[in-house]
Amino acid sequence: MEFKSAESQTMSLKYASGARCLRILGHPVRLSLLRMLFEREWSVNEMARELEISQSNLSQHLTLLKDRGIIASRRDGHQVFYGIVDRRVLQFLELMDELFCRERPSGGEENP
Repeated sequence: MEFKSAESQTMSLKYASGARCLRILGHPVRLSLLRMLFEREWSVNEMARELEISQSNLSQHLTLLKDRGIIASRRDGHQVFYGIVDRRVLQFLELMDELFCRERPSGGEENP
């Protein structure tokens, strides 16, 4: 039987938590939602229309983000609006854009 040090176990738990969060963020619809929500609060109807998806599909994505504490909702009459809770997610999205979403120069080597 192999024993891990307390430090190693703590690091494993941190990485497991980070991996769960990355799985939640790793969907194009959820990434699009987060980009939209950094601009302003959006109602469910507006988001479904903008993303051209059903409200039931949208609801599933919003629930995952809300359960993780990334977004929050507020009710105004019959409408529900969503907004970002933790602005640090913007830093993550900016880094993701920089690392993976920039157009690469055609031909030749990639620039780091």
